[in-house]
Amino acid sequence: HRIMYYGPENEKELLSTLNSLHNVPAKLKPVPETDRFKQVETNENKVLLAEYDAKQIYLGMVSNDGRSFDPKVEATRELYNEYFGGSMNAIVFQEMREARGLAYSANAYLNAPTKLKYPYTMRTFIATQNDKMDDALQAFHLILKEMPLSENAFNLAKEGLITRLRTNRIIKEDVLWNYIYAQDLGLKVDRRKEIFEKVPSMTLSDIKAFQEEWVKKRTYTYYILGKEADLDLKALEKYGPIQKVSQEELFGY
Repeated sequence: HRIMYYGPENEKELLSTLNSLHNVPAKLKPVPETDRFKQVETNENKVLLAEYDAKQIYLGMVSNDGRSFDPKVEATRELYNEYFGGSMNAIVFQEMREARGLAYSANAYLNAPTKLKYPYTMRTFIATQNDKMDDALQAFHLILKEMPLSENAFNLAKEGLITRLRTNRIIKEDVLWNYIYAQDLGLKVDRRKEIFEKVPSMTLSDIKAFQEEWVKKRTYTYYILGKEADLDLKALEKYGPIQKVSQEELFGY
């Protein structure tokens, strides 16, 4: 195990306190190798449906194609997220809510792993009316596969990301957590430095190429929380076999 400390005591004072209060054997037992949750690859499309009595559905898509952490793509991934799904100015929100009126809320991200043993994961989310489910899914698929290109939106995304990097401060106990996070990914430097240096020279073509390689050809597990009687299950079957998930399976009661 490890002990982290953030506070006013210096090293000598802290060690004195630990030695007097933290009693451990001379030889510690090895940490057992466990993997409590294995992230399975998304090799085919399927749909998980859970009953929820409401006039709107919560619909998400998740995809894991097995690719592990690569520091070389992090700057492009961060800018892609900012451009495509990261804000109210992003493509997803503008297309799904503002232009098409198909969502109350919508976003999409390619999430980086937190440890080297975990993969990148593509996640999308949309909240929409029950009767707009199929239209929303079709529209989301379209922008995932054929990402709209807008220089204005791209410039806003780049400016937003650079501003956030400039103003973000890692202070207090967050220094410890960020150090451990870097260790878990095999990093020896602050990853934000390279992102900050690379982003200003990036172009919309870079983001399009990233989308083509990392997003366009993915398969997904769809998860839907909604009132089954109000949903067009025949239309939903187009996206994959439907597996209904009960409250007991989700919560154990």
